[in-house]
Amino acid sequence: MVSSPENLKYLGIKTGISHSNACLIDVSKKKSLVRIEERLSRRKYQGGFPALSLKSLFDNDKTIINIPEKNIATNSCTSHPLNFEEKIPSFGKLIPQVSCLENQKMLYPSHHYCHMLSGLCTSGWKEGYVLVSDGVGSQFNDLSDSKQFGNNGENETLSLYRFQGEKIELVYRECSVHKVILKHNKEYPLNNGIGSLYMNAANAIFGQWQASGKVMGLSAYGKVSSEFGHLNNLELNHYLMGDQFANNISLNLVTSKEFKRYANLAFEIQKRFEEYLFNILKKWVPRGSNLVFVGGSALNCTLNGKIKDYALYTPSNSCDFGIGMGAAIYSAMKNHSIDEIRRCFSDYPFLGGSSQKNKLQQSSLGTVQKLDIKNLIEKLCEGEILALLEGRSEIGARALGHRSLLAAPHLGYIKDKLNLKIKKREDFRPYGVCILEDRVQDYFECSENYQAPYMDRALKIKPSYKHILKDIVHRDGTTRIQTLKRDDSTLSRLLQGMEQKSGFPIMINTSLNKMGDPICETSADAKELLESDCLNYAIIDGKLHIKDPGKVFHRMNLDYELELFSEEINQKISESFGLEYLYFFYPHKANEFLVPKLEYSEEYRNRISDLGINMKTAQNKESTNWFGDLEDLYEEKEFNSKIWMLKFLKEIGLERVDSYIANGIDEYHSIKQKISASVFTKSPYLMSGTSCQIDEIPRDEDFPLIVEAFHKRAIDFSSFVHVSSGKQYFYENLVDENGGYLGGRMYENQNDFFQYFSDIYPMEELESAHYKLAFELKRRGAKRNYSIDSYFIKTGEFIPCCDINYRHSMGEFLYHCRRFLPKDGIGEFIISNEIEGKFSYSKTSKQGIINLAPEGSKSKSVLICAETRDQLNKIKKLL
Repeated sequence: MVSSPENLKYLGIKTGISHSNACLIDVSKKKSLVRIEERLSRRKYQGGFPALSLKSLFDNDKTIINIPEKNIATNSCTSHPLNFEEKIPSFGKLIPQVSCLENQKMLYPSHHYCHMLSGLCTSGWKEGYVLVSDGVGSQFNDLSDSKQFGNNGENETLSLYRFQGEKIELVYRECSVHKVILKHNKEYPLNNGIGSLYMNAANAIFGQWQASGKVMGLSAYGKVSSEFGHLNNLELNHYLMGDQFANNISLNLVTSKEFKRYANLAFEIQKRFEEYLFNILKKWVPRGSNLVFVGGSALNCTLNGKIKDYALYTPSNSCDFGIGMGAAIYSAMKNHSIDEIRRCFSDYPFLGGSSQKNKLQQSSLGTVQKLDIKNLIEKLCEGEILALLEGRSEIGARALGHRSLLAAPHLGYIKDKLNLKIKKREDFRPYGVCILEDRVQDYFECSENYQAPYMDRALKIKPSYKHILKDIVHRDGTTRIQTLKRDDSTLSRLLQGMEQKSGFPIMINTSLNKMGDPICETSADAKELLESDCLNYAIIDGKLHIKDPGKVFHRMNLDYELELFSEEINQKISESFGLEYLYFFYPHKANEFLVPKLEYSEEYRNRISDLGINMKTAQNKESTNWFGDLEDLYEEKEFNSKIWMLKFLKEIGLERVDSYIANGIDEYHSIKQKISASVFTKSPYLMSGTSCQIDEIPRDEDFPLIVEAFHKRAIDFSSFVHVSSGKQYFYENLVDENGGYLGGRMYENQNDFFQYFSDIYPMEELESAHYKLAFELKRRGAKRNYSIDSYFIKTGEFIPCCDINYRHSMGEFLYHCRRFLPKDGIGEFIISNEIEGKFSYSKTSKQGIINLAPEGSKSKSVLICAETRDQLNKIKKLL
């Protein structure tokens, strides 16, 4: 007798306080489907009965309504599913068989046994060991396998199984009395297991026991501390529930005292976690064995990357997202062999929902084009971030290329851009990467033919790549990796394109969501992300979606402060500097038109056009201000004021000890006496330039004023911050001893800048200060491009910030002028009224002198382009 199709289908259900999910196995069609409740409810860690997951499975296959009662299994972790269901009687019963109250033939596999089966069946191995470790599992009296270890009233916390063919046996288990303690408005899961300790550390630091992954990331910043080292595990568990951890803090400021304390705690927890599990392996698992590692602990990439003595496999859904699958496998094993069941997971790990379910209307995403990998990679290398939604979603906690955000690995600012603009994550947390499998050994310290397809381990990056790939390198020198084969999948093709364009077969790969949200299941779920300012490109099932920008007219104005701070916003702009034409050298989008104040000759237009610049101008058009909309004037004034900057520097720990705010005439004279050097007196509301300086003796109505020590500068550095992309580009300012601007020197390759000056100045100090400034400015609402100025004085002291130019600046101009430089070349921009000589520039070699100024300009300006500093100095002699 041939079984009906319904008899060859098996359903697994995970209920409980979090991570609810369901799995359908169809042996007749050799396929499986998994639905994760949080992806459908859009509530992170969604628990309870997975009604939405079952409804989604039903929508995909209506015949599951006829699944036999004996083909359904369920698990709810800490207690029997029947107990949990009785506490929540009002769930929507999709089909009667899924209810423990209705189905007398329901199967109840234990929590760790479900974990074990999900890992064993997807590993492909015929023999080996399965280690299960998590916060807590089933109660001892509910265990579905051997009761050789433990006692009634306890819960499983660690289990070790051995398998060979169809034979599975329990080798070792640890159980402990488990209870949940309510304190400080938190739930503390307390038992003697190492998972409980890790979860309570997450509670103590982040206020949420599910945040164990953050503890792992934070541990790299810590060290051994006397506060925690003398406590045993049980004492430390109780200590974490103390009043000293009642209030959680923000951990964005990595220099704060609280950060260091919590980092030391995370370090201690990670150290004990690794020692504990390595001792288990050493005692029970022979070296060289196949090892399947599952449970919440298997998400610990730091530990996994250190497992060298075993062939390691961790499934993508090693956490409780694998319990529904394990339950379904348990049910199917009553009638089928493990090999038969394994054939149902050929699409693993892409067993989730379709990206097209409730799909977003095309008009919301812009134009749709045929996917051009080469052009798209060029955009990524310019700082764009790409959303990728491909087919069915990956099941598990990490994106593997079907619900991903992708970015170039080598730009140096993408991590900050992702954190600030999209993910909203703490800055101490690292990002994972995907890499072509045959290139892993070129970049990471690992064995030959190393494979990690599910981004489950962190490897040491080779020293030569630490700086240039700093966006992907964690504090401990590791990177979490996902390996891919060279094939025709979209993600692999993108990696191959990145390899060809940049030389790096690597891309940042993070999940398509914001912090605190589940991974997006459908394009409709991703609507908010896809419409954000920072995402202009999305691939949805093989088609490229590009946002459509509207037309914008920009009024040109270089004398920004006069425009911004004048009493009448529309008063005539001063022509004293006459550098308006520099805006033509900024790259403008296809929809942008400049509204200039001055007329430009045909000769000048032809000269600029010959450089590849399109002078798109529009006369008598209504236009936005180049520096921002007029309704944003308050923000513009605030960020461009000296008084705001000094208060801001003090807040973030970069206070200038040589700058003071004087609120009256007596305080003004007192400060001047305190400063032994010469002083500048400056307006509190302007930032830089001659307009800041006050030469007369101030009157009572002039206060507050800025009183600042005068330093003779040894060298002046700046960085330009492109807010929408997160790019931060460093360059050298050319100034006289009084700080007067003479021009700027730029490097086509940012690494050459740091390499040249690192032997002369402490560039790490410069870089660290500027990155911190940019991060904190973004947190305070900076919306437009700006530059940060700092300098070393002749005594060697570093002034981390002398100006924040929250406007179009020379820094932005220099940043965009790099396109005229030869590869790895150097350029120098010079402003002078005395420039004379021969101007010649080769577009082929990208060397020579570009005359930027139009005829009759009061300020002459040129751009010198060369391959080396020596060559640049030789060309300068032609002027």
